[in-house]
Amino acid sequence: MEKWQKLYDVNVSGVFLSCQAEARVMLPRRKGSIINIASMSGSIVNRGLTQAHYNSSKAAVIHMSKSLAMEWADRGLRVNVVSPGYTLTPMNMRPEVAEQVKIFERDTPMGRMARPE
Repeated sequence: MEKWQKLYDVNVSGVFLSCQAEARVMLPRRKGSIINIASMSGSIVNRGLTQAHYNSSKAAVIHMSKSLAMEWADRGLRVNVVSPGYTLTPMNMRPEVAEQVKIFERDTPMGRMARPE
């Protein structure tokens, strides 16, 4: 439960608190845009991964972003969410996940993972 709570504190509560702080500045100006980062894992279940805690937290970010967009739209504030797909990060370059990375690449239309620029 500790792992679950820590992940939710960062991925859900952190995003919510950031949105609230940003909105305090943007709403009085009646304009602004908040862009949250989720993951494709918030919309789909990844084969072979046991990450219900991560997937559900990203689903929460997606739905929270949509809810805040509706809540604040009439006051000039836009809220959007980006859900990247498989991305090659240091976490995915570890030898112990090499086989899983091959599956990610196989299941991606371009046959490779995204690379941060």
